[in-house]
Amino acid sequence: MKRLAIALVFALLPGLAWAQTGAIRPQSSAALEGSHIFTGTRVVRVTVSWHVTTAAARWIMLFDGSAVPANGAVRPIYCQFMSGSATATDGSFQYDFSAHPIWMNTGTVAAVSTNAAGCLSLTLDGANNAFYAQVSN
Repeated sequence: MKRLAIALVFALLPGLAWAQTGAIRPQSSAALEGSHIFTGTRVVRVTVSWHVTTAAARWIMLFDGSAVPANGAVRPIYCQFMSGSATATDGSFQYDFSAHPIWMNTGTVAAVSTNAAGCLSLTLDGANNAFYAQVSN
């Protein structure tokens, strides 16, 4: 019985090592911007802070890609209204995906849109946002 337990441990060890993911790297904006391209394909957490003179409804959009999409109709992987952005000129909102990370195939692009159509159309916000994310490969 003891030999069986030892054999099972050694049989499972390679699989456990394979299941480990790369280190989660925090990344952030160097300046205020309307979008940010992150290196990595596994999104764990995204924080967006906005700093504007006029409050406006904003949506955070996450795209699978290596470039920010053009303004207009889009199909983001994830989109969410940034609560408080319609009434506050300064604020921050955090999206936590640690329980269920979002996986991208190519790369992770975050953009803030001020389009009234919400998640259906992108109107890239100006240089008003600071992005922070934890992503890995």
